[in-house]
Amino acid sequence: MKPALFQDMIELESEHWWLLGRGELLASLVESECMRRGGHVERLVDVGSGTGAILQRLSPLAGEALGVESDPVPLRMSAGRGLDVRDGRADSLPLPDESVDVLTAFDVLEHVPDDVAAVREFHRVLRPGGSAVVSVPAYQWLWSSHDVVHGHRRRYTSGSLTDALRAGGLHVRRRGYFNSWLLPAAAAVRLGGRIARRPPASDLARVPRRLNELLLRILRSERSRLLAGGFPAGLSVFAVADRPGSPA
Repeated sequence: MKPALFQDMIELESEHWWLLGRGELLASLVESECMRRGGHVERLVDVGSGTGAILQRLSPLAGEALGVESDPVPLRMSAGRGLDVRDGRADSLPLPDESVDVLTAFDVLEHVPDDVAAVREFHRVLRPGGSAVVSVPAYQWLWSSHDVVHGHRRRYTSGSLTDALRAGGLHVRRRGYFNSWLLPAAAAVRLGGRIARRPPASDLARVPRRLNELLLRILRSERSRLLAGGFPAGLSVFAVADRPGSPA
């Protein structure tokens, strides 16, 4: 991803409806997973931690919370937040075998050349019984200039994400979609942009304040449904997958 995009994200992450709402929803999903494990885990790792905004939100849930990021720009940004973020890729994690209780990878797998190789790495570093919480963008037919600008290689369905996680050795326990109420409008915008052949651009741009507040309320309203298993369709796919075995 271009450095300017990371700079835009760090400027927008405290106000943009998608960055705020996505972070809150995914943090709720991870919190529910930690509660399932007694409310607190020993080590949590956020793969592809970017600017560190979500890692910062997740840190209170674990005795040790660290990130893994390969791009030097967000690595510097994360260091500026005082976070423990290590240089590494999703398919080559700088972590020992069986050392992680909960691993998160939010909008990461779509960037990796071999997503199954990355999932094998998740399997390697997770302790037996450990869990990965993953999200990815949905539907290849929604491919747009946003995907090009952000360096995506693919989009997923619930089924194709499940296939990748299983091929990497993980057992999928929960899966579904979110950012669902806005799917019809987003589909119309993206398909319209494709027909009009608009130049490549990111969807992460400022919108008028009242519209931003409305979109954030809509996204936040999905929280209870997400925790109950998600929607049958949406702009994003999530899954919770375990490394087989019993915790030591």
